[in-house]
Amino acid sequence: VNPFISQLALRPLPEEYLHDFANSVLKLISRNNLGDLKNDI
Repeated sequence: VNPFISQLALRPLPEEYLHDFANSVLKLISRNNLGDLKNDI
């Protein structure tokens, strides 16, 4: 079994998906950073 990806299909994603994904990532980062104010991103 080959552990490497031999082919990768790239398809355009809906812009709403990317927007929601970016929002959730930013929320996750800000939520994780609230308790640790001495380390800036």
